[in-house]
Amino acid sequence: MNYSLKNKIEKMSRECGYIMKILYAVSPIGLGHAARSVAIALELEKLGYEITFASDNKVCRFLREYGFPCIVVHDKVPYFSISKEGKLRRITFWMINYVRFYKRMKKKADKFVRNWNTVISDEEFAFGVKALEYGRKLVFISDLIETHFSRNRFSKWIEEKTNQWFLEFYKKVPLLIAVEETSLSLPNIKEIYPIVRKTYKDREEIRNEINADSFDKVILITSGGGAAGNFIYKFAMKALSELDLHDVLVVIVGSKKRDKNTRFPTRYYEFYRDLHELVYASDLVITTAGKTTIDECLVYGTPFIAIPIKDHYEQERNAIKYGFKYEDLLRLNELIPGKLYGNKPTKINNRLDIAVKEINSFLIDQNI
Repeated sequence: MNYSLKNKIEKMSRECGYIMKILYAVSPIGLGHAARSVAIALELEKLGYEITFASDNKVCRFLREYGFPCIVVHDKVPYFSISKEGKLRRITFWMINYVRFYKRMKKKADKFVRNWNTVISDEEFAFGVKALEYGRKLVFISDLIETHFSRNRFSKWIEEKTNQWFLEFYKKVPLLIAVEETSLSLPNIKEIYPIVRKTYKDREEIRNEINADSFDKVILITSGGGAAGNFIYKFAMKALSELDLHDVLVVIVGSKKRDKNTRFPTRYYEFYRDLHELVYASDLVITTAGKTTIDECLVYGTPFIAIPIKDHYEQERNAIKYGFKYEDLLRLNELIPGKLYGNKPTKINNRLDIAVKEINSFLIDQNI
């Protein structure tokens, strides 16, 4: 813990007459945004900040597991429609619903933001816009600089308008932390990634907690926290059933459906708060191509197979960086042995502390 920074914040707090309170709004699309947000919030809390989250019911349940208060503000979230084969459907319909959702959330955000001096937002645009309107200190965190989902003339028109809106919004944000490489050359942007939760346990301790210490290998199958990736379970389990694997434990997180005909030991968890720890303790992660789970694999040096949702721009972009594509879904039985018994990848540095330092410096400079 950086005690000099904490003491400085506490001193400023006494002089200003209030505790350093932050409203932290989190996108309700999946749990990746929430996992990244809680990583940052835990470190800010150590520095003396008091964090209150805002999101939907599912995200709030997750964040409350870490002891943070969370206000349920989102409802009728427009989730992607995904086929059982993992293909994105009805994108134009989703775009229209998202615009409606955003307008509805702006009205809700107005009631909350006016009562806060400082707002951090992880891709929650309604709260970000309202923070700017009320002149609040705003830190915006995003891996979405622009989108390319559209497949027809009408959706392309909507997307072009949306991408232009993104650009104008990002120009106004006082501090934008981009957790992805961006072509934007703006003085307010800091490219900082990956940002993932820390673990204070060793690999053996985590494996012991799930009774996996007696197995030679552990394979983790997870959709990454969102229902959109549920297709991965069926295909991964089918591929594993075709392989002659010995002394392997399969851990499944996020699926309600249990396969009773497996030829190998299996552990099921409908929810696992510290999923990053399972990533660290596993020998292979089979997942969709959501950014947070991939980043956790990179930081903890765990081999992974990341299958993107078909026609999902962000996931296909993430997957191709590491040599994966949607069609690999049908050749998992070829990929699994090489990843499971091959060399472990080199770990990359978690830049969580750098992100927290940037946020803290910004807030201090703004004279909170």
